[in-house]
Amino acid sequence: MSRGIAHAAHIPTLHQCRRDTTETVVGAVTGMVERPQTLVLGRYDEEGVLRAVARSTPLHPDQVRRSGAQLAPARPGHAWEGVTFTTSWRSRAPLDVRLVEPEQVAEMSVDTAQAGGVWRHTVVSSGFAPT
Repeated sequence: MSRGIAHAAHIPTLHQCRRDTTETVVGAVTGMVERPQTLVLGRYDEEGVLRAVARSTPLHPDQVRRSGAQLAPARPGHAWEGVTFTTSWRSRAPLDVRLVEPEQVAEMSVDTAQAGGVWRHTVVSSGFAPT
């Protein structure tokens, strides 16, 4: 009995990544508001509170320019005032963020793996949704 390449193709992988495109609200950035390096993204819950759900991968230079032109520093009363973000899962190292007005909707490519409503992996920005 032959067990060649055709047999090996049926072995399941440990992690099969599936990606979807979705929309999120930009609530904060790393770097400067005018030149953001990554986006901290949120979604509104059932009570209308903006909850952090992901952080983007580093933005490309053209995304940095376009994003910086469309974002504004947060006014007092931002939902994330006083919130400490960490650099990664299970990390205690604080992430230095600048809060922005939650007015921009970003289109994101996401791995569908979630834990408690938060994407487990960084998400890739596809740009801002048309307004």
